[in-house]
Amino acid sequence: MCCPFHDDKTASLIVSPASNLWHCMGACQAGGSVIDWVMKTQGVSFRLACELLQKDLGLVLEAPAQPVKRATTKKLASSLAADADAQTQLRHVIDYYHETLKQSPEALAYLEKRGLASAELIDRFKLGFANRTLGYRLPEKTRKAGAEVRGALQEIGILRESGHEHFNGSLVVPVCDEHGLISEVYGRKILDNLRPGTAYHLYLPGPHVGVWNVQALQSSREIILCEALIDAMTFWVHDLDAERGTLMVRQGKGKKDRMLPIGERALKWVEKYRDEVRGELATNADDGTLFLSHLGEAFTPNRLTQLVRDYVDAAQINKRGSCHLFRHTMATLMLENGADVRFIQAMLGHVSLETTQIYTQVSIRKLKDIHTATHPAKMARATRTDADTSDSGEIESEAAALLSALTAEGIEDDAEV
Repeated sequence: MCCPFHDDKTASLIVSPASNLWHCMGACQAGGSVIDWVMKTQGVSFRLACELLQKDLGLVLEAPAQPVKRATTKKLASSLAADADAQTQLRHVIDYYHETLKQSPEALAYLEKRGLASAELIDRFKLGFANRTLGYRLPEKTRKAGAEVRGALQEIGILRESGHEHFNGSLVVPVCDEHGLISEVYGRKILDNLRPGTAYHLYLPGPHVGVWNVQALQSSREIILCEALIDAMTFWVHDLDAERGTLMVRQGKGKKDRMLPIGERALKWVEKYRDEVRGELATNADDGTLFLSHLGEAFTPNRLTQLVRDYVDAAQINKRGSCHLFRHTMATLMLENGADVRFIQAMLGHVSLETTQIYTQVSIRKLKDIHTATHPAKMARATRTDADTSDSGEIESEAAALLSALTAEGIEDDAEV
């Protein structure tokens, strides 16, 4: 056959059906595969030639006459709305970052490395992670709603003028005031191999305000002030401080945190347990909880109560009770050893309208001194002097009221189990 690619009067084109190759033996010397044939005869690209061949073979469906229009408004339910106030916008962003962190292996690994792998810390303080996916939750910037939302987030400082996330690649920690409003956001880059000059610590634009864990200001007279927020979270996570001889109680009496002294004898037993027992109980999913059940998990309140109750019964001391029995015994013996009622109230977390004023005068240092002198675990016993007993009637009345309150607590605890 004649070659269609040059002025050919004689048959010069050879086609080999078995190999799908063709070649001109005449003036143009063109040749190639079936794809090259379609490209030259149709004047199309390699990709389009392949698509045309696929269609001829029935491998692809015929394209519709009119292209389908696709909406640029996100179908995902986005809680970020253009008409929401700044606090609402910020809270929704923090919620999104919070959920992102829980599904981010690299962010969770960073917390593990820093000793902050605590589910309670993450949930209570809404820790999050910014990984450049926030934009997928927003309407397209070409839409009016998308432009307005992005403008609002730029004004807050979540997005930069370039449209990029300000905290991208960072652990995100909101700082809330006493009313629960977000007053500041802190970001810490989780990678340490960033280019020189990159800031590892980020904040929202404007003056830095607020106190992380502001609830501690309301429930404790003595505060640990840290240079970095990461350090503050480290103190919060690690409740037991053997060096300082203190123990942090989380959400105890009255759903409040409080710091308590812990004696040398108790610390020795904790050390023995940690060195000889805990390693046998811990599983691969160890979250750092000190005391573990036989399943390698943290004790639930009910399980611990039942366990202690069984041991009390086995001891045959002719008393009924569980964990609360130890609170009552400690308070009684410390009173007998000369401890002031207000210090025992502080240790027990008894902060009522009547005791708030004197409770706020109790510092952890003074509490440790009283604990050392009067706690039943100590061999030395303090005795009251004449000065101590000058108001013995009032002291005895306060002590009786305290023990009565403890008894009522024990009855309530027994009723709940």
